[in-house]
Amino acid sequence: MLAHLENGEDDWGTHIHGRAVQIAAKTRLQIKPGDIYWGEFIDLVHRAETEHYRRRIDRARQVHAFRVHDRLFDQIHDGAARPTLSSETGNSLSDVIDRFENDPHRAHLTESAGKKYLIPLAALREVVGDDISISAISRVQCAETVDMIAHLPTNYTKYREFTGKSLREISEMAAKSGRRLLARGTVEVYAHHLSAFFNFAIQKGLCETNPAMRLTPKIGTTQSERLPFNMEELNRLVSHLSSWCGDQRGGRFWLPLIALYSGMRLGEIIWLTRADIQVVDGVTAFVLSRTDDRSLKTKGAARVVPVHPVLITLGFASLIEGSVPATGRLFSDLSGKTQKQAVDHFQKRFSYWLKTHIKVRNGVSFHSFRHTFRDATRDAELSIDAVRAIGGWSRGSGIEERYGQGAKISKLAEWMAKVRYPELDLTSVMKK
Repeated sequence: MLAHLENGEDDWGTHIHGRAVQIAAKTRLQIKPGDIYWGEFIDLVHRAETEHYRRRIDRARQVHAFRVHDRLFDQIHDGAARPTLSSETGNSLSDVIDRFENDPHRAHLTESAGKKYLIPLAALREVVGDDISISAISRVQCAETVDMIAHLPTNYTKYREFTGKSLREISEMAAKSGRRLLARGTVEVYAHHLSAFFNFAIQKGLCETNPAMRLTPKIGTTQSERLPFNMEELNRLVSHLSSWCGDQRGGRFWLPLIALYSGMRLGEIIWLTRADIQVVDGVTAFVLSRTDDRSLKTKGAARVVPVHPVLITLGFASLIEGSVPATGRLFSDLSGKTQKQAVDHFQKRFSYWLKTHIKVRNGVSFHSFRHTFRDATRDAELSIDAVRAIGGWSRGSGIEERYGQGAKISKLAEWMAKVRYPELDLTSVMKK
């Protein structure tokens, strides 16, 4: 081997590679050939082996004075204390979180999407501490993390009594005060994001398993939290619509009806502009696209939705022919300087009205219009292609889905007209 070192023969490289594999296995380093840091690791092993054999050469030549050939090993000798290797504990949770938050591949995430990682990562830090190796975190600890989140009260950041408290303290205070806790769906979203964090660590070669995979909180009911309206609720809603919106037929009047007869999401409807109402292929339609001040939930949400004939009968045409500027909001009477703010304001008021005046069941909300519309498309026997095109649901995974540009808008309008609610009484909202 000394000859190999001095002559630079090829099997020196083979020896270094083998030593690197042995060291990684012995110290349980989460790194293997092909990883992005393998080359750097090989270089460190090469330097260590070279230093080792140069010192052996010194001893063979009877050079008794201690001599360091590579400054990396300046304090490494027989009498020195054994160094603490980072490989013994692996990458700390704190380091991995910093790397996760600064990863350039996450730069496309919206601010809202990024915030969904804050609570699960903060809770994980409280449970296991910052210095624990990412590979040492157990499933039991992840389950404890999700359980802590499940016991947090809703909107806890808005209450002064929780200021400066840890998440564990807040959850314990909420248990004693009997405050309403986070919804099951919200907790499941946080559990999903915790799992996504560990998937990131696996992808980067920092750990081998995901201890947070498929963690579901054991709280609440297994029933879906978002139910469609039943016909009794819809008829009560329509009959009370005039008292809800007053004399003016503004956003309060049109948002529920547009949602019922289009399946569009609240955020899509509330931020419509006059320019979004266009005649396409001879059909009056909502043309939805992303803009600087309007986001859409998914890629498929950018679409053209024909205006349902019932909406025209109810007077929607007069709304779009009014004095609204071409680039102005169609429902500027609804408060909110941004799309998110407008959605938040309206949703809270509408939910309160649904519960106190319409007396809907638990699980019925504005989003229930989208579920109700989907059921109506089933009753109308619309094809899955028609449903996806109108509702903006994701396409299937089959390769045939990638071909063609989709149905013409005039054809979509024919399909849209088939969506009906035969038992719904619209007499009270017909334009007089």
